[in-house]
Amino acid sequence: MPIVADFRTLSSEVDTHEATLSLLFYKKSVEWILCTLEELLEKVKKIENPIKRNKLQQRYYKLKEEMERIEDGSKLVSSLFFIQEKIFEYPLSPRERQVMEEYKIRDYHLYAESSFRIDYFRDLFDNFDFYYSFIYHKSECEMKKWNAYKEKVVERGKYEKEFYEKIRKVYGYKGTIFIYGSGVKANKELLTLSAPKVILEKEEYGRNELYQMALQEEIRANHVILQQRLQELQNEKKMDLYVFGRLKFEIKDAIESYSLKELFIQREKYEKLRSWIDHDAFNFKVYFIEKLESGDVADTWIQNYNGVMGIKYF
Repeated sequence: MPIVADFRTLSSEVDTHEATLSLLFYKKSVEWILCTLEELLEKVKKIENPIKRNKLQQRYYKLKEEMERIEDGSKLVSSLFFIQEKIFEYPLSPRERQVMEEYKIRDYHLYAESSFRIDYFRDLFDNFDFYYSFIYHKSECEMKKWNAYKEKVVERGKYEKEFYEKIRKVYGYKGTIFIYGSGVKANKELLTLSAPKVILEKEEYGRNELYQMALQEEIRANHVILQQRLQELQNEKKMDLYVFGRLKFEIKDAIESYSLKELFIQREKYEKLRSWIDHDAFNFKVYFIEKLESGDVADTWIQNYNGVMGIKYF
């Protein structure tokens, strides 16, 4: 079974039957994994599509064979496995193990999809750009940071204005803070706290719900910056700073030459770039641009510039 040095560099063939497997086991015993694989093999028997059923059976069985080669059933496994015709194992690094512990990531993931779930695991282990919430319950409150796949309570304590301001002054967060909780409506001082902030109506919110709201806020803010850059494009002295063209040529070349200062791009195009280029080269500010409504600045820009625009340092 090949051991990969960096799962981020893996590529896979597209499987139209969604039988490409991506698994994460964290501190799971070989014995537990074997029992789980037996259960999965039983479930696969019920799949009606014979091609998908056969592919999944073969792939689960391959992993089962590999696990059976380990003599010590109590041995703990902390690895990613990516399975198509071959099995690739990526043992979690000390840093990735720390992420698992710090953010209490669940210890078992299984995805049967059309290709390896590289983007998800890369985001899980590499994305440390967080949003912040301030949850107020009368005299008690807490700060929480979160993104698409991770969350963590940063601090808890008695409410005071200075406690809220720590999000700015101590943690250095400049984005929108999402405020909610059971006592929000009764506390008028919350209205005077430093912006940008959004005071929400409900007392509780899940991470996914908050993340979708944060994306909308981010998209609106990025529209404003995009409009500014498009206006600056009218200045002939600055035109040479702009990079347009094909992802795999002009944009890729600018990134690999470390000449980009900013990149405006649709999210799906960005993920393609990430799969082509060493992630160490992504040392510039990225603005994700998505259309919110027909005819807005993003809609026009996507049509005119194919959804990607770079700006160089000089």
